[in-house]
Amino acid sequence: MKKVILVSTCTNNKTVSVSENKKLRNCSSVIYDQAISAWCKSLWSDKEEQVAARTLYGGSHWGETRKAFEKLSAQSSVSSELWILSAGCGLIPADLEVPAYSATFSSGADGIHELIWQPGWSPKERAQHWWKGINEAKPAHIPRTLSDIESDDDTLWLFVLSKEYMPAIEQELFELISSGQNILIASAGAYANRQSLHPLIQARLFSLSEKFETYRQVLHGAKVALNANFAHWLTTEHMEGLLQDSDSLLSTIAKIDESLPDPSSMDEESFIDATRQIGSDLPVEELKNLWTKRNRETVPMTDEEVMEFIDACYEPGISSATQLLRKLRHEELRSCEQKRFGALFKLYENRNQLSLFDE
Repeated sequence: MKKVILVSTCTNNKTVSVSENKKLRNCSSVIYDQAISAWCKSLWSDKEEQVAARTLYGGSHWGETRKAFEKLSAQSSVSSELWILSAGCGLIPADLEVPAYSATFSSGADGIHELIWQPGWSPKERAQHWWKGINEAKPAHIPRTLSDIESDDDTLWLFVLSKEYMPAIEQELFELISSGQNILIASAGAYANRQSLHPLIQARLFSLSEKFETYRQVLHGAKVALNANFAHWLTTEHMEGLLQDSDSLLSTIAKIDESLPDPSSMDEESFIDATRQIGSDLPVEELKNLWTKRNRETVPMTDEEVMEFIDACYEPGISSATQLLRKLRHEELRSCEQKRFGALFKLYENRNQLSLFDE
């Protein structure tokens, strides 16, 4: 029986409310090594309500990931496992019971980059140090690294990976590939920045670009779910290639990507004709909306406009910079650089704290 290990990044969306002492922002005033120790002690020592990790996460990314796993599990010739890459818990099996928490590799109040770090360390160095630290502090029975997960020469690893996690696990991926493990990576963000990765990792990346959302309805949705949508689509339309010939599947996906038209490089009618010719199942109206979205004139927002947006949408104890930036881009169709938005979000929260004391 072939073993397939599906490894997915977690999500900020939780199905259970997060208590204040399980938010990484509580460690923001502590130097990084002490923060790792304090965070892990709070996470694993407190006897608070715990739930199976697979039920803790919400949102479209996690929903599509679970659908992909269900497809794999339904194969009689497959033994499947689901593992999670968590910025708060580390590498964990989906059935492990964990408390609700808030920690992320992205920007925001509960982001690891808000901690006090060694001057001069790059974001990649921070992510790697944090990842190693939280995994070493886990309960002893949980594997510390990807290589510690039981596998054999015929095992297939399918990663559904947001770009923020690549710096943290890049070395572990390299070690897995170097040892001869069969790895496939679905990550639009990592593919877009593939030149910064080792050639061995580049070779195992699906050619997954944003153009794929024009190809199948299952791939058309929130951009944050594109990687998981893609994994679900693979397990629906390309299960045989996934299980039997991963190299050929990588080549097939690369050819599809090359054939997909770029809506920003042609007029609306030509884009719709080209997309229909390559077999897209999206309705014409959806294709028109995609063309309009890609070709709209983007006017950057001023700091004042961004602060007004945050003030209108902010929910104390719930909102994060990542969540609101996603809303800004995908619902409001406005533009703001991620780093600038994160800084303004933090400024907004600081001002709100000060105003509470003034009252």
